Amino acid sequence: MTAVGIGILYFLGLVLGAWLAIFILAYSPLPPFGLPLFSGGFLAGLIGFTLLPHAIHHYDWRPILFGLVVSILIMALLHPVTHHFSSNYSFSFIAIAIAFHTIPLCLAIGAIEDPVASGALTIATILHHIPEAAALTLWVAGRNGSLEKLFLYFLLLSGIAIISIQAGKEMMIPASLNSVLIGLSIGILLYILQGEVFRRKPNTLPRKQAIGYTMAGLAVYGALLWLLSFMGIK
Repeated sequence: MTAVGIGILYFLGLVLGAWLAIFILAYSPLPPFGLPLFSGGFLAGLIGFTLLPHAIHHYDWRPILFGLVVSILIMALLHPVTHHFSSNYSFSFIAIAIAFHTIPLCLAIGAIEDPVASGALTIATILHHIPEAAALTLWVAGRNGSLEKLFLYFLLLSGIAIISIQAGKEMMIPASLNSVLIGLSIGILLYILQGEVFRRKPNTLPRKQAIGYTMAGLAVYGALLWLLSFMGIK
């Protein structure tokens, strides 16, 4: 399959994840003040159940750790500036983090010469991003963000996937660079999570209730992964 064809399927997977999140919101009894905490728990599931295990299994931990530390330092330096000028800074950085996570996967797809192995990795990558798209959609909805901008970001991310797949076919990308990108993505998400969820709980919300909303988001993400695994999708 061509890079463009894979990019189209990748976009459809992102849209499917977004619709899944919208379905959760439509039938969820969550109050408005509980949604940001729920989306934070969902994001925590993305980090703990998907990104970290994938990174540890497939990449060298040392460049991952380097990327993670560098990204946290950069985020700490940029936080006052971005937070002052943009109310959507957290969405921007989460979007960048997911893009950093996408690039190595798509480079790997392009570099594999075996059609069977490449096809299997392509399917896994597309389905792998369904929960990521759901997490980002919940995050945007929980902060009254623009779903139209989210749709445009999905188009942009699909374009990045196409370029990365083509680059993987035509050039050799050092594995250490991929590992650093993975570390950058995880570090950005961790920083956003602790800053936007754990430090911004409404003062009037009891701690136990806040933990409950966050754990509910974590549990729903885990249930989604279990469902995909049950269907034979890993």
